[in-house]
Amino acid sequence: SGRPGGTSVCIGWQRRGTEFRRCGAQRSLPLRQWQEIQALPRQTFLNPFGLLFMPVHLHSPAPESLLPIAGVRIGTAQAGIRKAGRRDLTVFLLDPGASVAGVFTQNRFCAAPVQVCREHLASGHPVRALLINTGNANAGTGAQGLADARATCAALASALGVDPHSVLPYSTGVIMEPLPVDRLVAGLPAVIADAHAEPQATQWFHAAQGIMTT
Repeated sequence: SGRPGGTSVCIGWQRRGTEFRRCGAQRSLPLRQWQEIQALPRQTFLNPFGLLFMPVHLHSPAPESLLPIAGVRIGTAQAGIRKAGRRDLTVFLLDPGASVAGVFTQNRFCAAPVQVCREHLASGHPVRALLINTGNANAGTGAQGLADARATCAALASALGVDPHSVLPYSTGVIMEPLPVDRLVAGLPAVIADAHAEPQATQWFHAAQGIMTT
């Protein structure tokens, strides 16, 4: 947009040659990426001036508006992975017959849960559970991190009566610190019980809280 006197005020993204640059920032977008953005629904991403904005200050949805999905049960618990008094352990329990696929980073350096997820999906076992913790990413933890990720899968699998390869682990949080397996495993009875509690109407909302990194 512009102001009287010829002073230009950049709002959102501005085209400069073959790139689009954000006002006040050094980051720019190649023309190809901008063309991909332009193909997205305009009412979602562009204001009336045709400039791209990032949504901020969004309101949380009402928990009761997040509807349950048949064949999926969600449980959350406070396991004290890093901070007390917050939901930091989440499970998704999937009924037999559920189809699961994964999309993974192409980075050669990836955290232990990513590697174990790949292994378990490649094993061909039907996926019956997703195990998610926040507070600790189990990244940059080497062989011990892999052992810890597998141990948490084995613990949940034992509690559910399924094969360990049927559990996919996910971790988010601080890196370069050992995963507190003892606290995570100690929280499994509570998180499994929560997954079987009724009603399930607010469980998606609780799960969103339970996977927040910070």
